[in-house]
Amino acid sequence: MHRPLDMLFAIFFSLGLFPAIIFASQVALSPDLRSLYIPQSLQTLLVSAVASTHDPLISMALGNREMWVASIFTAELVLQAPFFLFAIVALSMNWHSWFRFPAIIYSVHVLTTMIPIYAELLWGRQEFIQALEMSEAEVYGLRLQWAGIYSPFIIMPTILLIKWLFFYDPTGGAGQRLFALAPGSMVKANLHTKKSQ
Repeated sequence: MHRPLDMLFAIFFSLGLFPAIIFASQVALSPDLRSLYIPQSLQTLLVSAVASTHDPLISMALGNREMWVASIFTAELVLQAPFFLFAIVALSMNWHSWFRFPAIIYSVHVLTTMIPIYAELLWGRQEFIQALEMSEAEVYGLRLQWAGIYSPFIIMPTILLIKWLFFYDPTGGAGQRLFALAPGSMVKANLHTKKSQ
């Protein structure tokens, strides 16, 4: 495995593609459009996922149709899902120069949207919490569970941003030393040339 970090990102984007298309499309659509275009089996899958995690964000978007949440999921469907497809191909094909700016834009976008999301998860929706009829300790544990579920969307974009903002070198030099043995990398080509001389 020559590029473990790239492989990790490719897996992350592959795993994010299914919920971005299946779940975000339902949250982005109004109830009328959802019943028209989304199969009942997928609607049931989302409802059962919400029931098991008590996710307040999806509940807000599905139930009260809160537009700020629906708009974030719409952006996930319209902007992030196509980026996920591009990222999987770009990382697999080692298209680092093509991938850098989209990766930075994606990372900043996701990290920015996570600010209101985490504020809601950790401190918001008191009436929603009261409806669950849980003790204070159970509510605290539930909020930590939500924070854990959404934590990959802070951790991975942060790593992605740091890597492509501070450790990118278009010549394949020191900035890409971790990935120097990647197929098609300039460092690997130079090593091969030196060996053959």
